[in-house]
Amino acid sequence: MPEFQSPLPVTTSFVPEKKYPNHYPIATDRVRYVGEPVAIVVATSKAAAEDAAERLDIRYQPLPPVLDIEAALKKDSPVLHDDVGSNIAYDIKRTGGDIEAAFRDADVRIKQRIIQQRLIPVAVEGRGVVADYKKFAKTLTVTSSTQIPHFVKIWLGVILGIPESNVRVIAPDVGGGFGSKIRVYPEEVLVALASRRLGRPVKWTEDRNENMKATHHGRSQIWDVEIAAKRDGKVLGVRTTQYLDLGGYCSQFGTFQAIALLIIQGPYKLPAFDGRGVGVYTNRTPTDAYRGAGRPEATHLIERIMDLVAQEIGMDPVEVRRKNFIAPSEQPFTNLLGLTYDSGDYRITLDKALELVDYPEFRKDQVEARKRGKYLGIGFCTYLEICGLGPSVATTAAAGIGFWGMSVVNLHFTGKATVIIGSSPHGQGHETTFAQIVANELGLPLEDIDVVHGDTAIGPMGMDTYGSRSASVDGTAVYLSSVKVREKARKIAAHLLEAAEADIVYEDGKAFVKGTPSKAVTIQEITGAAFQPHRLPPDMEGGMEATTFFNPPNFVWPFGAHVALVEIDGETGATRVVRYVAVDDCGTRINPMVVDGQLHGGIAQGIGQALYEEAVYAQQSARG
Repeated sequence: MPEFQSPLPVTTSFVPEKKYPNHYPIATDRVRYVGEPVAIVVATSKAAAEDAAERLDIRYQPLPPVLDIEAALKKDSPVLHDDVGSNIAYDIKRTGGDIEAAFRDADVRIKQRIIQQRLIPVAVEGRGVVADYKKFAKTLTVTSSTQIPHFVKIWLGVILGIPESNVRVIAPDVGGGFGSKIRVYPEEVLVALASRRLGRPVKWTEDRNENMKATHHGRSQIWDVEIAAKRDGKVLGVRTTQYLDLGGYCSQFGTFQAIALLIIQGPYKLPAFDGRGVGVYTNRTPTDAYRGAGRPEATHLIERIMDLVAQEIGMDPVEVRRKNFIAPSEQPFTNLLGLTYDSGDYRITLDKALELVDYPEFRKDQVEARKRGKYLGIGFCTYLEICGLGPSVATTAAAGIGFWGMSVVNLHFTGKATVIIGSSPHGQGHETTFAQIVANELGLPLEDIDVVHGDTAIGPMGMDTYGSRSASVDGTAVYLSSVKVREKARKIAAHLLEAAEADIVYEDGKAFVKGTPSKAVTIQEITGAAFQPHRLPPDMEGGMEATTFFNPPNFVWPFGAHVALVEIDGETGATRVVRYVAVDDCGTRINPMVVDGQLHGGIAQGIGQALYEEAVYAQQSARG
């Protein structure tokens, strides 16, 4: 493809040893999944474009399809990519402890296959791209419904051979993503290419049919697990294999879901673990990050393990969990794969959840209801989450990824502030949350703080939004920039008040000499002085602006307990969620309403997967 200087990007984080083919924005020799672009039609209206597309005569040679993981792994299976040599992208091991001793010492051994069905993210707003290439200036401006404007900017430049300084990407208000907009998509490149060829703006907006086929999918995994446990409920070891359906190509962050092998231990003191991960190519839409990306799958697996052990030995599932919890006195705790949990008392959240549902009373009601032919069920999840993707220390887990947080806090002459952040929201409420951080540190009114995001022409390089990282990583960067500005304000205040800096107190947007709050200067007055050289201390640079690139030393580890009370129809199996209780420890809640909104969305998507959703492919010929 002469106009493509590079294929689409694939990150090496978490599974650097994978084999993957070049994936160009448009099919070159074979079409490997339904939804892969094969041609571009440009017209002045949607109707004209659709009419023209229907007149395209594309002739395919049918090839035998590979439509599921197990078929792809067979020795006689058709191979999707000749240059890879098989349908296996990677086959990795992640181990800790003595797994052989665990199974040798076990009283109970359990085997189970667990399916994580293929899901389609289906954000309220589909993807859309507008590209405007200016031939005279040789500049490209792209507006895209994306979670990663900075990465899109870099790769548009690389793939199309345009200097990065000439590329601007804007991510406006984005109506949902959940990981589905974390890729540099073929359409972003193709629309930009069309604009460069035509010398005029080009727009593309996917319809829901395209969204279902071409926007990447999630989950699509098989887990085979063996459990070694004692009769008293202690889990001694877990041996598991994760088979991950990558789809037709390895997507940009497609192997991120292998992080599940690093965190299967969850909040439990597991003596031994033997994990294997196998990435598999199939003739289906590529998979990538979706609402947790590997972490929900790991949580589901370890929680099913606790329930399976409880069922096998006849023990209450709550007591099995308590038996295996890491104790608060053991924190910080380093798990079997080298990850260090910073803190956590996992009994507290579980006990609170049980109190809210009145667990003893529910068990009584359950017995009585069954006598009347009514089936009541209760499900538990005591999870530990790995969030704040960012540590650059090269460990087994972090692999030197270095996804820092970025912020600029700039106070203008009038004392009003512009805050530039390196992540951009798609429904999480960044503007509110980050403004609160600045307001808390500087004492500015919220209405005087403008939070700017999603425009690569403004501010330094950001690392965008994914991995549950925005508040903990970019939020910390905003906090640190605010502290830098506040400390400069103290120095200027000391000069204005003719006092020693050590004697200056800064509170609620005012600075004063200790003991004399009535003689204060406001942050607005201090900022005005910062732009008047004669009012500054000698040798101080003017302005009130600070930039921070925050490199987090560790992940963050929120945890909690969720309990679902359900009623099941004995004849049809239809399940109704009667009550759902969530008790989460996410640290300091900057904005409780935003936290609640994130919980509601996650719970709704979890229930959707558990009861209602699956993407299914018909057994029919692929085309090549």
